[in-house]
Amino acid sequence: MVSLLSDLYPSTLDKWATRQDPPGYAVDDSGHVAVLNVALQMNISSILPMVMYEICIGLHDLDEIFFSTGEYQIMDPDFRRRCILGYSRLQSEQRDILRYVRRAEGIEKCETTLKCDSERLRWMGLALGKNDMNPLADDNRDSWNDFNCCSACRKTAKETYHVYRERLWDYLPTIFGFENWDVLLGNRDSNTVAHCSS
Repeated sequence: MVSLLSDLYPSTLDKWATRQDPPGYAVDDSGHVAVLNVALQMNISSILPMVMYEICIGLHDLDEIFFSTGEYQIMDPDFRRRCILGYSRLQSEQRDILRYVRRAEGIEKCETTLKCDSERLRWMGLALGKNDMNPLADDNRDSWNDFNCCSACRKTAKETYHVYRERLWDYLPTIFGFENWDVLLGNRDSNTVAHCSS
């Protein structure tokens, strides 16, 4: 079971980007909550950040955490609080990662400044207009070809996006009140809550 959950909620960005649901194991929003409750009972600390991330990006609003019951309820009050705080922090990260759209001076010369700046504004408007939140979205799933800038601007934007995405991955555990990935992975069999920062 631990192996299956580790495949569903991997602890490296590369595995996260290429993960696929095993046959017969697609997990919906209530399933993520159920997995979190089981992971806490079984002290499977390595999957907690990604389970909590999935819960947060699946939320329409925080009422779903505050007022959920039954299969949608996070049983541990401390982890309910962590998801609430994490949701707000991820919203901030969703906006922060949009820095990849900004003009990066001095890296490579833009071929068509006015066109590219106009496209940046359009792209930013589209991103800010989305109701969904997924700051770790894999760029292979996003259509970079729709980012209608010159090749130099698109290349710089993709590189910047990857830098921010990797940075977010590195400190994702702290968003949910854990120390870091090394602690979570090195203490898989230890008491989960004992290795969480307050």
